[in-house]
This record gives sequence, structure tokens and C-alpha cells, in this order.
Amino acid sequence: DWNDDTNTNIHGAELLISTPDGVASEVNPIETRVGRLEMETTSGAIWLDNDGDVTIGGVSADFTGIRAGAGVNLSAFSSIQVDEPIDNDGNTVELDASEDIRVNAAITSGGGQVTLQADRDLFFSDAGSIDNETGSETVHLRADRDLISGGKISMDDGSYVDATDGLIQVS
Repeated sequence: DWNDDTNTNIHGAELLISTPDGVASEVNPIETRVGRLEMETTSGAIWLDNDGDVTIGGVSADFTGIRAGAGVNLSAFSSIQVDEPIDNDGNTVELDASEDIRVNAAITSGGGQVTLQADRDLFFSDAGSIDNETGSETVHLRADRDLISGGKISMDDGSYVDATDGLIQVS
């Protein structure tokens, strides 16, 4: 997986986690191999490394995407597709993919920093957006992070990035 740990904690087609506390930690993220993911925490952060393509959403009608009481930190050794919202309460949202990131829904941070890093491309559909909602934190958009094969950021009409009083860094 992305952090070179050989142990996969959860392997399956879909994963739904709902907990009052956080999921894993920065030094020991939960390691998965799932195709679809939805998560909810009341007060804690989410730390997850996925081996393979992962889509946020489409698991359960009772949940919508990822909702965290603290930060959202998701990496994928492949691509990430955001089909349902990612939202947290004023902390960092970080998505890191070894291939592409496709944003087809809202990503909101409640005032926290937002970072999307892809070794290849970032795509925003007409429904894709980033909004840190309040404050002056920076939104970082990085394509071709590995500096190997080039990368681009593509935004369809209707998509947007709003850093409120912060900066938008594009590279």
C-alpha cells in the first residue's frame, strides 16, 4: 500500500464505518483494499490508506460520503473518485492518489486546509467543488506530484474552488 506496510486491515468490495471516535492515526492509518467507501465519525479524524481505486459514496442510502468530526486523510495507491460529499468540522481534508483524483461532489472543511495531490491528473465535474467555508486556510491542488509523466487540472463548467479568505495554490 501507499505507506509500504504489507498488512491490509480490511479487504472487500465496500466499506462503511460509523464511530463516535476517530479511525486510526497518522502513524498507523487503517489499510484497506476496497472499491467503495463511506465513513462517519463524531469527534475524531479519519486516516486511511487504500490499495487500488476507491470511490467515495454508493455504499448505503443511510450515509452520504465521508463526514468527520476532525480531519480526513485518505490516500490511494491508484485513483480516488469523490461521488458523494466529504465534510468535516474545521480540520484538514487531504486526498493523495498515485494516479488521478476525480471530484464529482462537494468537499468542505469547515475552515480547515484542503489538499488534493495526484501523481497524474485532477478532474472536477460540473458538480465537483472545494469550499473551506470560513477562515484563511489554503486550498492546495497538485497534479503531477511525482514529476514523472506530466499532469493537469481540469474543471468543467459549474465546478469551483473557494478558499474564502485563504489562498488557492495550484501546481
